Amino acid sequence: VEDGIRNPNRNRPHKVRQLKRQYRMEKSIADLVNKLAYGKFGEEYALETDRATTDGRLIEQFNKEPASGTHIAFYDTSVRGAYASQIDSGSYYNLYNALVCIQIAKQAIKSGYKSVGIISAYRAQANLLQKMVADAFPEKTVDADTVHRFQGGEKEMIIFDVTTPNAPSMYDDGKDEGDDMKIMNVALSRARDKCVLVGDV
Repeated sequence: VEDGIRNPNRNRPHKVRQLKRQYRMEKSIADLVNKLAYGKFGEEYALETDRATTDGRLIEQFNKEPASGTHIAFYDTSVRGAYASQIDSGSYYNLYNALVCIQIAKQAIKSGYKSVGIISAYRAQANLLQKMVADAFPEKTVDADTVHRFQGGEKEMIIFDVTTPNAPSMYDDGKDEGDDMKIMNVALSRARDKCVLVGDV
């Protein structure tokens, strides 16, 4: 932040400067975030990944289940006919997706992950996941919540539950800098080592 310095080309103070170097995410996760968010506005806005994110820990995590051999995976639930339901408030929940997320989290903990987060953009799904996580992980190695509640946090593995394909505005509102981009950016960039998406393609 440069307080009080004026941009000679504009009639307003130049107070904000983007942070360019990231130290959290493995590079392929950062590349995905760049493609969906920062890099859309030009190469000068893309995040640079510090070399510290390519250490031996990530090689070990790369080879662990779930999704061995990759840092990013997508579990397609469409072949199972996983239908989302809507509550009175308009929020969505999807029991099948939630069960898949819990199984992925169990596999991750068994493989040695110490921190796993399950994120949904929908409050009803987050509430369902929280109840299931409390039953399945009494040792509190797994957290579940909405995208907004995860803002500022990080986990070794993030499982992003897309929940429903029936509300396209949540993931594509047609705007260049819309809420959809912010939701995807926050959800995916919470992951340090592995990012898994669960949804109906």
